[in-house]
Amino acid sequence: MLTAVASLLLYTSTDAQDLPGVKDTVNVNGTVRTIDVYAPSGMGENRPMVISAHGMGQDIAYQKKQSRWDQVADTAKFLVVYPQSNGSTWNLDGNGSDVAFIKAIIKKMSAKYKIDLKRVYMSGFSMGGMLTYSVANNMADQIAACAPVSGYPIG
Repeated sequence: MLTAVASLLLYTSTDAQDLPGVKDTVNVNGTVRTIDVYAPSGMGENRPMVISAHGMGQDIAYQKKQSRWDQVADTAKFLVVYPQSNGSTWNLDGNGSDVAFIKAIIKKMSAKYKIDLKRVYMSGFSMGGMLTYSVANNMADQIAACAPVSGYPIG
């Protein structure tokens, strides 16, 4: 039992920077935006993708560490993308730059990893959950399902 608790403590203290992933950029109407992409080995083509958005004042590293999507992706063989907000908040206007950012991510990941466009999922924590609602409302034809965590819909 003590070994299991010690392992859990060591595991949860892992720095997000130690988690595998590849920093990449996406051009959104002339603005370069940052993403972190995790593609498990042996993923193959026509696999699902999860986009996981951080909360206000947080960043990609925080979201990776808290959500642990990479571990699930290793088992289920799907792509995970962590977008970085422009500053510390998301633009929640349905016609705003962050909906365009999510669309650009889908387009780039489709070209690069040949994801299944019918299995694109969005999740986010707090303000990232609010972005998830915005994406659900404005991109329903491009998102299979959304799972906001601790955020609320606006507008």
